[in-house]
Amino acid sequence: YDAVSTAAAGQHVFKTDGTERLRIQSAGGISFNGDTAAANALDDYEEGTFTLTTAGDSSGAFNGTPSCHYTKIGNMVTVLIAFRVGTNFSSNLVGGLPFTTSHSGMLSSFINTGQAITSTSNTVSTTAGNSGTTIRLHNNQSTGDSHNPNTTAEYYRLNFTYKAA
Repeated sequence: YDAVSTAAAGQHVFKTDGTERLRIQSAGGISFNGDTAAANALDDYEEGTFTLTTAGDSSGAFNGTPSCHYTKIGNMVTVLIAFRVGTNFSSNLVGGLPFTTSHSGMLSSFINTGQAITSTSNTVSTTAGNSGTTIRLHNNQSTGDSHNPNTTAEYYRLNFTYKAA
């Protein structure tokens, strides 16, 4: 037995074999498997592109136009970035994330992968901080407290997920 019914004003419920599978909430969003709490409703989905920037660098920081895409589901944002560093790239801080991070301070659990495509193929990691829209690049093979990756005309591909404010 499959049914679609109106549970309350503005809510639609989809059932299979008499069991609720999906609810369209009156305040917006959808919930699953009988959950009626508005706080648990999926109420935001977005895909798009954004413009990557650099902090304190002059023109020529990027060689070509960076490719920057995101998918936002609820308050979680997944970002895919690809860029080639130009001759004027001197900062390890890039900005322009599509949504402000919800964290204050550096993220120790930031999910990320990155690869600087060079003959040595160094791995690059990223962190975000201070409830902003910037990320810091780190060279995993650097020594000491240096956070600057080798940025001599390298190509970077970054993929990470963060929680939006």
